[in-house]
Amino acid sequence: MNSTLILFKEIGRQLLIVGLVLGSLPMAIRILWKLRLLPLGCYFVATKLFWPRWATAHRTACILIFIACVLFFVLCWTIRYIRQKREEQIMAEFLHYYTKDLKPGESRTLEFL
Repeated sequence: MNSTLILFKEIGRQLLIVGLVLGSLPMAIRILWKLRLLPLGCYFVATKLFWPRWATAHRTACILIFIACVLFFVLCWTIRYIRQKREEQIMAEFLHYYTKDLKPGESRTLEFL
């Protein structure tokens, strides 16, 4: 009787862990995608959890896939940074052009923004 109770406690704990992992998986995937780290996360899950024998047998392919994932991450963040800087520059030029004919102390509302 006592061993059955311990077994049911262990099964309940394992089901709780699986439920929590499956419940938090969509949020984790969403965060990884927003950070552009989902391909790298998939790489680690695939090579460490699902196919470790394949990964050890094909080291060169794994290294190339890893490099591609890192390049994807760096490229996405570089493009985002460049776009942000370009947008800031365009806005600064617009404000300079829009306010260059104002006298000191005078202001103008930007109704169309």
